[in-house]
Amino acid sequence: MPIHIIFMKTQVELLGERIETACTATKPKTRARNKALAQVRWRLETFDGLCAGLDDKMGCALVSPPNAQVFDGRDNETLKKAFFETALGVELALVLVD
Repeated sequence: MPIHIIFMKTQVELLGERIETACTATKPKTRARNKALAQVRWRLETFDGLCAGLDDKMGCALVSPPNAQVFDGRDNETLKKAFFETALGVELALVLVD
């Protein structure tokens, strides 16, 4: 009996695919490319449901999802994740926002 293994794509892989699709569908350094990348949205979330965001003094904070900082395909997810993890002292996961 054959064993079937199903691999689920990670949120990071899906983000990469969406960015690649936006880039292949548009010409570099155009308004169309900028607009396509801006539509690829994501946020950083803790494993217990809080999100990276900004407090009322523009400092890093953990906030509820409706108040989360939302990034897009123009942002560098690796640098943003490292920055917020260091600032907040927690591990964060990238989550796509539809």
